[in-house]
Amino acid sequence: MKSLLELPDIESFKRRLQSLASLDAIVCPEWEFRYFSYDANWAQGEEMGSIRNGSGDEVFALFSIHGCFIKEYCRAKSIKSNAYESVAVEFLEATNETAFSPNRVTNCYWKTKASDRWSMSGSSETSDSNLGELLSLVDGNAETYLIFAKDYFEKTLPLGAVSQVLKFANLTTPILDSLEFDGQFHDLSKELEQIGYPTAFD
Repeated sequence: MKSLLELPDIESFKRRLQSLASLDAIVCPEWEFRYFSYDANWAQGEEMGSIRNGSGDEVFALFSIHGCFIKEYCRAKSIKSNAYESVAVEFLEATNETAFSPNRVTNCYWKTKASDRWSMSGSSETSDSNLGELLSLVDGNAETYLIFAKDYFEKTLPLGAVSQVLKFANLTTPILDSLEFDGQFHDLSKELEQIGYPTAFD
């Protein structure tokens, strides 16, 4: 997923972030070393997903009754002083959210539930603009995560298990075993509950 036009519908994007956060929680029990995180109970009526590469680049995605708002910061791009000027009124509060580092923004994107397309900061129309590297990881493709995990975590994961998680299928004990989870099961269960990922453990 490299362009704005490739961003899926809100629910699909949300589930991809939840799946990626769950995979990271399984593969890397230490939270501070993960790329993906998700909080299904961020605030009343709101959920939040984030991506951080540990080098300053970051993405925050807020899901609410209004739709989805995404704030992106890439060090390789210039900070946009006018990035929030055209943001839909439904998401203006999110542009001041301290937890999202609002002053560090290179692009933002949003889609209201009533809209049939994503919008981008600085443009009144949907643009085929290139997305940042972090958002390109949220393409729903198991191969993309396999390459990422091999490079970042230095782990070779089974394609079938990763595919099942990215399909938002119930996480079962056999899937967990095939991913060679070596953390504390109690801690993982609590994290999956916070992420909002479905489980069906034995």
